[in-house]
Amino acid sequence: EKPVVLPDYKQSGWTSEWRNKYGSQLNDVKTIEIQGEITQIGEFNFNNGRAGAYDNLETVKLSPSVTKIAASAFGEVATLKNINLNNVKEIGTAAFWKTGVENITLDDAGTIIADNAFSECTSLTSVTVKGIKSLGMNAFDGCTSLITFNCEGNIENIPMKCFQKTAIKAFDFKNVSSVGRNAFNKSNLKSACYTGTKEQWDSMIPAASWSGSTIPAGTIVHCKADAIESKDATCTENGWKEVGVCEVCGEHYSYPTEENAIPATGHTWSEDYVVDKAATCTEAGEKSKHCTACDAKEDVQEMVLLLVPAADATKQRPKLLKRQAISGATGKEQQQLQYLNQKFRPENALHAIRVKPEI
Repeated sequence: EKPVVLPDYKQSGWTSEWRNKYGSQLNDVKTIEIQGEITQIGEFNFNNGRAGAYDNLETVKLSPSVTKIAASAFGEVATLKNINLNNVKEIGTAAFWKTGVENITLDDAGTIIADNAFSECTSLTSVTVKGIKSLGMNAFDGCTSLITFNCEGNIENIPMKCFQKTAIKAFDFKNVSSVGRNAFNKSNLKSACYTGTKEQWDSMIPAASWSGSTIPAGTIVHCKADAIESKDATCTENGWKEVGVCEVCGEHYSYPTEENAIPATGHTWSEDYVVDKAATCTEAGEKSKHCTACDAKEDVQEMVLLLVPAADATKQRPKLLKRQAISGATGKEQQQLQYLNQKFRPENALHAIRVKPEI
């Protein structure tokens, strides 16, 4: 089969080929399946503007070949709940205006969504888009149940009234470069995440006017270019008080201001010395006072060397005990040294070991 498009129907009388052919039978249709190599649903194909037309239509199954839904193709079919738009690349003006669609998934990375494409779809709760090339004015205006809008790629421009009167609470602005007037007017927006600075954000958002506000008052904006990670203070470094948790990206963040700084705590030293390195027969040991909160040490001292005689194998008594000083010996250790060197003669030393000094 050759690719074909369903033609546009703009003539007066609110009729289409489907209506002329099947008449009142269409009133009871619940499912329509588009088969074959059809690539486009033409303008006004299923929008006759006539009471009774498609009053029970709930589901439309599109062929994978369909890539375009033209203007007003399904407009005002209020009962339409389900339609598979995964392969669709372009959605025309008011294509689904006032329909009952509940969830939308668009898998193309360059999707075009025209003006009023889904406006006043009051049952629409979630939209997932891989990428948006163009987004029209009032595209989701009046979607009062729309809570979730996820776009994997960047949205360059958000035009005026695009998400007006939606239930969206959090929105990822990523690298958005322009936002039209009243874009989120009368929405439930509470949290926004933006990659730029607050200065850039303020210059991008139109001021509120008599017609409404672009961003609802009180919306918390996480400006990632200004923000830093919140953290506790340490002994040597300042911390940063958490000012918020971004509802979009999940980051716990702060801003580097004097108000948010948490001063370093300083070290808290132990009262007693800790042996860091035990003395051996050949090397001096080391002792110090430790910080109770980190790995820092102070008052590092070298352990003293004690020479002790081997016991006599038969008489089980020492032949020699010699004390030899190493730098850092305390006053009490020096007294012990003098006593030991006076009592025993060094020439009779048999072997040496190092022991922890008495403190």
